[in-house]
Amino acid sequence: MSPQIQAYLNNLSGVSSSIDAICVLAAVLSMTNARLTAEQLALFLNTFGFHTKDGKPYQGKRGTFATIDRAQAAALRWGYPDLAAAIADAYVKADGMHAFD
Repeated sequence: MSPQIQAYLNNLSGVSSSIDAICVLAAVLSMTNARLTAEQLALFLNTFGFHTKDGKPYQGKRGTFATIDRAQAAALRWGYPDLAAAIADAYVKADGMHAFD
């Protein structure tokens, strides 16, 4: 795990938003080079009570991809480019291609 990702996790005070959940999950996935499809991520987020900004369950479609994009932008804004890269690498489309290819 990169020192930047470790610093992010050390500074995390809790997982209170879908953005935090996506970041934490990407950090864990990066340790094992694992990937999740948007549909799998949606199931994870829904299972733990996170919803889209409209208050609806995630479906693994546009809302899920938009939230992944917001998480990546947040990681960069917070000064964690390694975490942003882990987010980009962790989530894939159903065909296995990266979410933003």
